[in-house]
Amino acid sequence: GPTLSCGSGAVAAVAAGIANNLLPFNAKIRVKQPGGELSVAIADGYRESTLEGEAVYVYHGIVEF
Repeated sequence: GPTLSCGSGAVAAVAAGIANNLLPFNAKIRVKQPGGELSVAIADGYRESTLEGEAVYVYHGIVEF
């Protein structure tokens, strides 16, 4: 099924917003997803990104070889 929250997708979306002059560098941007809300900040020049959000255990499985 679909992923409820995607950190790499959230960071990419904020980076795209910055690249298109829709969002600023160095600001905490809230990204709402079905699994919860994430906070993303990207430093000037895309030097680094910060991703914050709640981690929730959603699945347990066993794989036998």
